[in-house]
Amino acid sequence: MNGVQLHFLFNHVPMFLALFALILWVVNFFKPTPILKNLAMIIMVVMGLMSLAAMATGEEAEEVMEQWGMSHRAIHEHEELAEVAHFSALGVAVLAVLVFFVERKKKTEIKAFPFIAMIGLVGVLVTMSIAAHEGGKLSHPELYQTPPAGLNSEQDDHDGEDHEEHESNEH
Repeated sequence: MNGVQLHFLFNHVPMFLALFALILWVVNFFKPTPILKNLAMIIMVVMGLMSLAAMATGEEAEEVMEQWGMSHRAIHEHEELAEVAHFSALGVAVLAVLVFFVERKKKTEIKAFPFIAMIGLVGVLVTMSIAAHEGGKLSHPELYQTPPAGLNSEQDDHDGEDHEEHESNEH
């Protein structure tokens, strides 16, 4: 597996882990159990680690996409959004680790943490969704509302001529 394939693998994982952790937090909010809370916190930490993996493999994916002619501007926009998503995931992961150890040491729960965690996880999901959408445009130009400038413009012109020629031959 090369860096591009690894990037495509790793960049999906943190978003799904954030969603899974959020679901566990919501369930835990209505029916608190230490097992759900600890599992959600572990998932938040793994989410942060997987975000690190996605960021570590992004550079090689960027180089390949640029070699294939993808717009540097489009890649840069995805990269900027991915950094925001990455740091939000890392922030939630670090907070989960800190709360875990503080609660163990003081043998008391931090009452505000469940709310902070839910807000943080929603923030991670929003930022990752935006970054994922922009990243998807790099490999899936059909995600654009209108085709980006220069995307297969010669091919589109040629297809139009073929289409017109094909229609005139049918009549």
